[in-house]
Amino acid sequence: MEVIFHERPDLDNPILLASLPDMGQVGGLVPQFLIDHLGAKLFAEIHTQTKPYVLCKDGLVSFPVSIYRFYYSRKGDLIIMSGEDQPNDPPSLYALCNSVLDLSEKVGKLKRVYTAGGYATDNPADEPRVYGVANMSHLFQELDRLGIRQIGPEITSITWFNGLILGLAHSRNIEGIGLYGEVDDPNIPQKGAARSVVKTIVSLLSLPGLDSRKKSAEIV
Repeated sequence: MEVIFHERPDLDNPILLASLPDMGQVGGLVPQFLIDHLGAKLFAEIHTQTKPYVLCKDGLVSFPVSIYRFYYSRKGDLIIMSGEDQPNDPPSLYALCNSVLDLSEKVGKLKRVYTAGGYATDNPADEPRVYGVANMSHLFQELDRLGIRQIGPEITSITWFNGLILGLAHSRNIEGIGLYGEVDDPNIPQKGAARSVVKTIVSLLSLPGLDSRKKSAEIV
């Protein structure tokens, strides 16, 4: 695993938004939208080689490299992490999550971690609803204020990056909230679910200069 800094921004108590593609690609769509529309600036990358295969082109093999990029925005003192895939095995996943938190804490003392993803439900609404979890009980007050539904009792675990990052944040005494937009088909990109999660993030972070109704509609 290689960490590359292009610059080292100094943020006051930054908030980290970190999620990776999952069911319906929601975890990938949300950070990319915020990067584009906040004009966030790339400042660091993590490169990993964890895939259990090699690439082959014209008989020449090479290792596939996964790249996770980190951006910052002065609006909301926000760090945004994005990537195109998730690690294939638990040790690599733990290593990545810890590296994401380590890197972010070099920018400033993290105030909170947000993650996003998809949540498959049987009867999704026309405008997908957002369900939430938290790694500390007092955070439910914020979710209740926005009418965010607590995730259903049938969910007893949240797997891979968009769940594990919250647990590892808690182990460092960092607040964490997971926001999951309901999806009706986890196998295709669920842009409506991503729009709903973006609206929620905008409200929770009170991001200046960003109209959630107008901007989130531009996820196409």
